[in-house]
Amino acid sequence: MRTVSLRSCRWTSLAFAVVVVSLPACRDFGTVPSPAPQRMVSRKLLEASVTPVVARSLGADGKFRITPMNAEPYAQITGDLAGAIALAAARQFGPFVREHLEHDRGAPIDLNGLRLDAVYYATTPYEPAPEDAHPSTQKYYGPYYLVVLVDAANSPTLIVPVSARNTDVVLMPDGKIRLPAKGGSALWLYSIPVRLAATVVTPETAVVEMNEHTGRHAAELPQLILPVAGNSKLLARWRLKMDSPVSVSVRGSNKVRQVDEVYVGMHGDISVPEESQPEASPLQGYGRPRSAVRKAPIPVIFQAVDLTS
Repeated sequence: MRTVSLRSCRWTSLAFAVVVVSLPACRDFGTVPSPAPQRMVSRKLLEASVTPVVARSLGADGKFRITPMNAEPYAQITGDLAGAIALAAARQFGPFVREHLEHDRGAPIDLNGLRLDAVYYATTPYEPAPEDAHPSTQKYYGPYYLVVLVDAANSPTLIVPVSARNTDVVLMPDGKIRLPAKGGSALWLYSIPVRLAATVVTPETAVVEMNEHTGRHAAELPQLILPVAGNSKLLARWRLKMDSPVSVSVRGSNKVRQVDEVYVGMHGDISVPEESQPEASPLQGYGRPRSAVRKAPIPVIFQAVDLTS
């Protein structure tokens, strides 16, 4: 039996507080490798990887028109505003953490030269936090937009998770943002290593590569699902609902499962939901024992797997 992953390389990044690190001195990166280009998939190839119903959801640009998976009972910002906030945050707060961002990137970053590439809505697996919880807790357990910023060479450079509940974040006329007095969990800045910039998985590449490895077609639009509480928002996964079961082998065991729902991480790892899911997770940062209720049937616990063929 042969096992495969969608991508052979993976990348990991850490979050940093955006306003507590002083501006460092310049550093010499030596010869910086040129980033590998991201895979671009044609509309024809994408249409061949999905069912006819899903194909009708492709936009004129050949990309999926993805809408939020669930309606939420609270106000949310738009994807356009989330993108604008991400760009403003990179330019406004990026200089304070430049050393960390460039260390992870492995190259200098022209923060003012970044531009918007993609905005992905990531669904929360949790019901809303209690109304009396701190605003940062309410945001943390809510949905986010994952905003991808690219450099002049069109290489993915930063990913900025921006809370969809940032209705209290103000975009000023001078291009800066004003955070609320009761802040926290509004956004994070993550840099992408140059050598791994091409491994950022889009919903289009996830669907096409799954079809190439399994012959199955996506039967629903991909949806980005946030991870279990306590993990980085970068561990969000693309949920792919296939038109027939896929055979996967569970890593670290001899177990093989047949599933029609596969999750692909933004760095190419493949997982499937555990067969048993918790009803709730401990509510972090609330000040007293409470639970964040899982929004069934969205899973929060996964098994790492490989596709089998």
